[in-house]
Amino acid sequence: MESVPQSNPPAGKTCSCCGEWRDISRFRKNQGYGDGFRTTCRDCDNAKVRKYKQAHKEELAEKRKIQREENPEKAREKGRESERRRRVRDAEKVRQLRREDYARNRAKYALLKREARKEKQEEAREKDRIRYERDRDKIIARNMEIGHRRRAQKEKGESFTSKEWADLCARYGNICLCCGEVKALTVDHVIPLSKGGTNDISNIQPLCKSCNSSKNAKIIDYR
Repeated sequence: MESVPQSNPPAGKTCSCCGEWRDISRFRKNQGYGDGFRTTCRDCDNAKVRKYKQAHKEELAEKRKIQREENPEKAREKGRESERRRRVRDAEKVRQLRREDYARNRAKYALLKREARKEKQEEAREKDRIRYERDRDKIIARNMEIGHRRRAQKEKGESFTSKEWADLCARYGNICLCCGEVKALTVDHVIPLSKGGTNDISNIQPLCKSCNSSKNAKIIDYR
């Protein structure tokens, strides 16, 4: 059985109600008409519906009341669906307003973004500073351990742990073995790595930063 080819829809036509020529998209489809579209446009159809509802307002209200009483569950479901559609429309309206506002004030929002990003960076730096002040010794010890471990692994593959370093400092009363003062301690190699010393704890002594710098690459055992 051969299918009957369907003709292309017209570009537009004249509304039989208002007499205006309108694009075909402004007419509702209806297969009962020759071209497949109603003779009245959507605007005229909507105006007729509004006029009918206004003229029969009380009658329609009573009819809806009876329908709700006869089928309350269906009425509740219809109400929920109407509320869902209203929220979707409102959300889309809000998004559109936001897009328009952003387009009008693009420079302002770009400045706000930069300020927010800068504020977050400052907050992160402040948190890091507080953490460093709170755990200063642990952080220094860990950084020294990592640095010496990498250097030793590169040269000889030997290293010491942060616990070994903490135990060593505690063994000598957490003082600099050179000047004998209680200061922030740094790792010093009795035999420098550059002269063949190892990064093992047996070759480590705690010195303050100034004494460590003064010792430089000399071989001096203050233990």
